[in-house]
Amino acid sequence: MEFAVRTQQSNQVLRESARASPDTRLLMQMENMMEKLTATRKQLEVALG
Repeated sequence: MEFAVRTQQSNQVLRESARASPDTRLLMQMENMMEKLTATRKQLEVALG
């Protein structure tokens, strides 16, 4: 469920970034990737204890 919510948010960010300037688009995409990496890291921490 959490993944689905994150995917929805990710898609929203991509839609918004399509209307933004190239610099803003890049920043939004980087922020989006950082959020995904943080979520993945948290999942790994939980899985590995």
